[in-house]
Amino acid sequence: MGSILTGLFATKIVNSHIENGLFYGGGWHLLTVQVLGTFFTIVFVGIMTTAIVLPLKKLIPIRVSRESELMGLDLAEHGETADYSVDFERR
Repeated sequence: MGSILTGLFATKIVNSHIENGLFYGGGWHLLTVQVLGTFFTIVFVGIMTTAIVLPLKKLIPIRVSRESELMGLDLAEHGETADYSVDFERR
């Protein structure tokens, strides 16, 4: 949101090295650049995350076992309970 809103609210009063945003008479150029940059970043992060996670899934388990999920991760992973309101005896 901040990146896109920069294209709307940017002003030379705050930073003289940029052009004004749409609401300060700068036209659509800065907003277009900010939207395209944000879109590119979202696509890039999605692709890179997929490229990293898929090979890692082959090497190491990413999910815990069903038993660990049912027991609760605090107890299964750390051997302690953080939520004392949960009744573990009824499971």
